[in-house]
Amino acid sequence: MLALTNWSAETFPIAQARFDFLAWFDGIVVSGHERLAKPQAEIFELVIARFNLNPASAVFVDDSLRNVEAAMRQGMQAIHFVGADDLRARLRALGMEISERAQ
Repeated sequence: MLALTNWSAETFPIAQARFDFLAWFDGIVVSGHERLAKPQAEIFELVIARFNLNPASAVFVDDSLRNVEAAMRQGMQAIHFVGADDLRARLRALGMEISERAQ
């Protein structure tokens, strides 16, 4: 599981210290470090190359429709995030095993 974020290079370390979930990712591309940002095609190309991804096998999730459309132009499957329940259903429809959330 990878992350692609438009955080700045200066504020990302603060976010990492504050948000434990950022440790869940196997890799993170921070636009502030790369001097590229979503929805630029180049940042998606960088992620694909850096992590040796097959875009057709990758699923990109974002709350910005512009970013989702940009990922799709790079050949990725993409989901526009509108809520957790919808995301779980869409990921399951793609064949991913998603556990039920804790109540």
